[in-house]
Amino acid sequence: MESLLDSRPSLQELMQQVCLESRWHEIGVMLDLNSEKLDAIRYSSVSERTKTNDMYKLWLDSKPQATRRELVQVLKDMELNRQAAEYKEYLRHQSIENTTLRPRSTRPVPKKSSVILPPLKNVTKSTAEWLHSTTPNDVVQNEEVMKIQIEDILKPVSEERLRFVLIEGEPGIGKSTLAKELVLRWAKGSDELMNNYDIVFLIQLRFETYHKATSIEHLFVDLDDQSINMTELHVEIKKRKGAGILWILDGFDELPSHLKSNSVLMKLIKGDNLSKSTVIVTSRPVASDQLLHFLHEHDSKRISLRGFDSTKIEEYALQYFNDKDKASKFHSYYSGNIVIESMLYNPLNCFIVCTIFNDFIATNNKQYPKTMTSLYNHYVRILLKRHLIDAGFISDLDYDMPQRLMLETDFNDPLLQSVWKNFSFLSKIAYDGVMNQQYIFGKELCNVDKMSMMDTIANFFVFEKDESSSFLHTTLQEYFAAVYLANNKQDIEIRNIPSLKVIFIFYVGIRKIMGARDMDYVVFDILKNNISQYTDNGDEYVDIGSVLLGCLYEDDSLLYNIGLPVNHSFYSRSPNTNFDYYILGYLVAVHKSTYKIGFSNSDQIKAFNKGLQSHSTVSGKLLLRFLIKGFDERHKGFKELLLMPSHLVIEILILPSNYSEISEFCGIISRFPLLQEVLLVTPALQWPSENPLLKLITPALQWSSENPLLKLKKLNILSILAINLDENDFARLKLGQLVTPGRPLKKLYVENYCIPYNDILNLIKMQTSLEELVIQDRVDTHGTLTYSLVWNLELSGRQHIQWTKSTNNLMVHYYEKFFYHLKKRKLPTIRLSSFTSFTYIKNRNSDYYFKSVDMLSTWNSWTRVNVTVYSKSTTFKLNHFIDAFSECIILLKKLPVERIDKTITKKLKNNFTCMFADAEQGGGFIIGLPQCDHKCHNTEYDSAINFIVKTFILILITVVLNDIKHRYNQ
Repeated sequence: MESLLDSRPSLQELMQQVCLESRWHEIGVMLDLNSEKLDAIRYSSVSERTKTNDMYKLWLDSKPQATRRELVQVLKDMELNRQAAEYKEYLRHQSIENTTLRPRSTRPVPKKSSVILPPLKNVTKSTAEWLHSTTPNDVVQNEEVMKIQIEDILKPVSEERLRFVLIEGEPGIGKSTLAKELVLRWAKGSDELMNNYDIVFLIQLRFETYHKATSIEHLFVDLDDQSINMTELHVEIKKRKGAGILWILDGFDELPSHLKSNSVLMKLIKGDNLSKSTVIVTSRPVASDQLLHFLHEHDSKRISLRGFDSTKIEEYALQYFNDKDKASKFHSYYSGNIVIESMLYNPLNCFIVCTIFNDFIATNNKQYPKTMTSLYNHYVRILLKRHLIDAGFISDLDYDMPQRLMLETDFNDPLLQSVWKNFSFLSKIAYDGVMNQQYIFGKELCNVDKMSMMDTIANFFVFEKDESSSFLHTTLQEYFAAVYLANNKQDIEIRNIPSLKVIFIFYVGIRKIMGARDMDYVVFDILKNNISQYTDNGDEYVDIGSVLLGCLYEDDSLLYNIGLPVNHSFYSRSPNTNFDYYILGYLVAVHKSTYKIGFSNSDQIKAFNKGLQSHSTVSGKLLLRFLIKGFDERHKGFKELLLMPSHLVIEILILPSNYSEISEFCGIISRFPLLQEVLLVTPALQWPSENPLLKLITPALQWSSENPLLKLKKLNILSILAINLDENDFARLKLGQLVTPGRPLKKLYVENYCIPYNDILNLIKMQTSLEELVIQDRVDTHGTLTYSLVWNLELSGRQHIQWTKSTNNLMVHYYEKFFYHLKKRKLPTIRLSSFTSFTYIKNRNSDYYFKSVDMLSTWNSWTRVNVTVYSKSTTFKLNHFIDAFSECIILLKKLPVERIDKTITKKLKNNFTCMFADAEQGGGFIIGLPQCDHKCHNTEYDSAINFIVKTFILILITVVLNDIKHRYNQ
C-alpha cells in the first residue's frame, strides 16, 4: 500500500478513479502547475472531462516525480475527504490483488434511513446574532460553540437542576423530529438522563386546543390512558411543584402572538407554574427572541440545530439514491453551484433537491436548474404531478407537465384548468401569511385541496377534531407568495418583513422565466432604493444592497433596467452570506464592470470563486480587499486567491499579519500580472535585523529581476504602510528601481512612523517615471503625536508631504516640523519650481470661550493661510526655497489679517515670489493637549498656547474695563 502511494499513477487510473470534473482547476493549482498553461486549458472550448484529462497529463508530463500520495494530500487539503478515502481504498485493493491474488471485496452500502439527525450546538447568549447568519462549518470552527450529542441535551450546566432548554432551528431542520426522538428514548428507557423523569409531556403548540388552555390541567387533554385519573394526576404534579416532570413544547413560533406574553404556557416556561419542572421549547430563530430573557447561565441551555455538514450531505445523498454513480453526479451538480449547495444543510431542503435531481435523471434531462426560482418551479411541477396521479386526473406517469406553473395561462391544459382555482387560492393564502408572518393555517383551509403543497396534521382531543396545515417548507410558501405577487400587480401591500428578500428573488426570477418586461412599481421602487452612491478616495461606486444583490442572480439585466449610470463601478460594503459572494462572483464573470469587494473569511472567497466558475469567461475586474484574520483562516484564504483567474485582479490590499506570510504575498503578487495598484501593510512589529519586507521587495536585501513588483507591467500606484522602518531600511529598499524611466509606476504613497523624508524625497528626479509622491508621517519629528484632537483641518495632525510632477511643486502641511527634520539630516538633492505650506495667524474679531480647563471647545480665532514660494525663471534647490519661505513668514506677520481675504502676491529677493491666500473662510479648529513628555518641544503648539493665554487675559481686561465704564455711565 505505502509503495503504491509513493509511486507514479497512470493517466488512465486518474481519469477512472479521481475524475473530479467540477474541481479539476483547483486540483491543478494545488498541484502547483504552471498557471498560464492551466488558464489555457481552462478557457479552451472542450468538455470538462477533456480539461480534467489535460490537467492530469500536464501534471505527469511536467513533474516526473509525481506520486499518488501527493494527489491524496491535495484532495484532503481541498476538504474532499470522501474522494481521498475512496482513492486510497482503491489503492489498498490494488495492493491486496498484487500481493495475495485474493478477489476484491466490495464495501456494503448502508441501507436507506428515514432520518439523519443533524449535529447540535450548545450556544451562549453572546453568539446569538452571529449564529443566525452562519453555516454549519462556521459554527464548528467557533471556539465559543460546543458540539453535543442528543443524550447530552438534558445534561446540567452546573450543580443546579436544569430548568429550561431552548432548541432553535429553521423550518425542516428537524426540531419536531428531535422532540419525538426524546419522547421515544424515554419510553424505551434507553436514555440515562431521560430516565430521571417520571412523566414526559409532548405538547405540539400548533394545535388550537392548547391555545384555549387556561390551566395546567387543560394540557392533559391528549392523554388517552383511561386508567389515569386526571384530577389526581394534576394534584400530585402540583404538590410536587412539577418535580420529575419534563415538558416538551414543540413549535413556540406557531403560537398566536397574544399567547406569547401572558398564558398558562408562558407561566410554565418562565417557571411561575411548577417551578421544579424541566421545560424544553423548540422554535424557529425568528420567534425566539423573547425566550432569551429566560436563559440563565446556571440552569439553562440554548441549543441550535445547524443541519448537515458536507459529510452528512454526501451520506444522505448516497442513502437517498442508493446508487454510488448517481450520488457522485449529484455531488458534481451541487458542488459547482452555491445556490443549491447552501440549501442542502437543511435536511428537508436536501430531500427536495435530491427529489428534483432524481426526476431529471429519470427523464434524461441534463438542463439542471441553477437558480432558486427554477429549482422551486420544478419542485412544484413534481408535487403537482404526484397530486394529479393520486387524485386520478392522470394515469400516465410520462405525462409531460408544462415547463412552468406560475400564471393562469400556464394552466390552459384541460387537465390543469380545474387546478388553477385552488393553486391561485394557495398563493393568496401564502402571500397574506408571509405579510403577517403566519406560517400555520387552521380552519380556513379545512375544505381546500392542498394539492400536495401543504402538510396537514389532524388530532382528536376528546370529541373535537383539531387540524392545522402549513406549506411543506417556509421557502415554498415564499415562492407561492411571489407567484401571487406576479399575478396580482394592483393594490398589493408590501411590508418590510424578514422574508422580503426571498420573495423578491422569486418574483424577479418568475418575471425572467415569463419573459416579462414590466415590474410592479412598488417592487421596482424598493429595489431602486436598495442601491446608493458611494465615494472612496475620490472614486465613485454604486453600492448594491443585499436585497437587490439576491435578485441580480435571477436576472442580472436589472443592473441596467433599474436606471444605473452606463459607466459605473460597484462596491458591495455589506454582503451577508456566502450566497451573496457567489452572486458577486457571477456578476464579475458576466459584466464588464469593476467591483470593489472585501473578504473576511476563506469561505467567502471560495463562494466568490464558484460564482466566477459559473460562467465560461470572466469579463469584469476586481479591486480586492483581503481582510481575513487568524493564521489558519488566512492561509486558506491565500490558497483560494490563487484559484482566481490571473487577469481578474487589478488592485489589491493585503495585510500580512506576520513575517511568515511575506512569501505568500509574493506568490499572490506574481499570480496577478495585470495589477495596477498595490497596497501593502507590513506587520505591526519591530523589524528584526534582516527585514522580511526587504526580502519581499528585494530578495537577499538587493533588487533583482525576481522581485514580484518589478514584474508588474501595469503597476501605476504603489502604497506602502510601513512601521518602524529606519533610514537604513529605506536605503536598502532602493525604491528608485521602481521609478526608473520606462517603468509604469506613476504614484507612490508611503506612510510610516518617523519617516526619513530626505531618503524618499531624493526620488524626486525629473527623469523618473513618478508623477506624484505622497508621504505621510503619523508621528511628529519628536516622537509624540502632534495633537490629540484637530477639528476642521484637512488632515488630523499628520505630517503630509506631496510632490506633483506637472507643477514640480512640493507641498508640506507642518513646515516647522519639516524644517526641523531636515536640519538633522542631509538635505535632499532635489530642484523645485515652487514650495507650499501653511501657517495660522490671529483673527482679532473672533469670539471664543472655554468649555473646560483642558479643552478648547470652540475656537475661531485662527485663520489658516496657504503660503507658496515659486520661481518663474528656473528651478532652485530645496534649501533656497526654505530660506525664501522663512522670509515669507516674516513678511506675513507684518500684514493685517483683514487683508488676507484675497490672494496677495509679494516679490522676494533672489528671483522668488510668494503668494498668500486664506485657505479657510471663517474656519477654525480645536486644539487638545499633545501627548508630550518633558523633553518634547513643539513650537506650533507653544505658540498656540501662548496666544490662547494672552487672548484669555485680554478678554478679562476687556470685561473689567467695560464693567467699570458701565458703572461710570450710571
